[in-house]
Amino acid sequence: MNTEDQVKKRNTLIVIIIGSILFLAIITFAIIQLIGRIGKVSVNVSYAPFIAEVTANNVKLKNNTTNYLAPGEYQVTVSSPNFETLQETVTIKEDTTDIYGMLGPNTEEGQRIYDKYQDDFLEVQALYGKASIAEGEAQRKEWPILSFLPQNNILYSLGYILENNSLTITVRSSNTYLDSALDELFSLAQAPQTIATYDVKLTDFPNRLTNFVKNTNTNPIEYLRTGYKHIPELSIQTGQQNGEYYYTTILVGSEEDYMQVTYRAILKKIENSWELTSTPYPVVTTTNHPDIPLEILNLTNSL
Repeated sequence: MNTEDQVKKRNTLIVIIIGSILFLAIITFAIIQLIGRIGKVSVNVSYAPFIAEVTANNVKLKNNTTNYLAPGEYQVTVSSPNFETLQETVTIKEDTTDIYGMLGPNTEEGQRIYDKYQDDFLEVQALYGKASIAEGEAQRKEWPILSFLPQNNILYSLGYILENNSLTITVRSSNTYLDSALDELFSLAQAPQTIATYDVKLTDFPNRLTNFVKNTNTNPIEYLRTGYKHIPELSIQTGQQNGEYYYTTILVGSEEDYMQVTYRAILKKIENSWELTSTPYPVVTTTNHPDIPLEILNLTNSL
């Protein structure tokens, strides 16, 4: 073999060795990255402007790209010269896909940077919009009645308050149209989530049946009549008994003046007498009658 062939063979061998080393290095690097990501969540970090520095528990994150974070709670700090610093607590869960936010400029230079990087802010605003839509869909799935609220007309309004993942349905109406408002509300509830499964509050509603005088009448209607004998313009309707429960409606107010309100009352058999399970209310729910079976609540609301 001549010298030229030996040189070519040696160079080929060197290339193969270097290539093998580089290949092994790439594979090793990839394996190390994969091992480092075990048990972590792939999270897109997007804080506008994307030139801002982002840290989570004092560890720097890459902005406007994917980061890998272990599930848990993080103190996130986002800062950039000429902008207000953002500090927030972020909880990373297994299904977390994005964390994002926007900084506000606090100098004229910051406003110039804000205008320059407007696309960054528009991209984050789109994330907020997407999250809002997803949240609304999740809320309507959990509480189907939200698809029909709010409702407002000249007679009454049906709305809701949603705070800390807790829903309260609000009803605003004069006594004249309260029964009509509740009839509409009952019709909006979708099975299996009947209106009894919601927290319902009547806005500015003075409950006239809060003061009940206990007695030992064995007849449920007489038991109620005796307990509320101090209230004028009161009429107790014949109800129904289901096991140990008796449920009925109580009409309070003047029918002639169109001010009559229908209350729903549930009694429970106690030895030879009865007792009110809770203060009567125009609508009974698991909130104002927490110890009553849902079946009884639904039957009472249907009266």
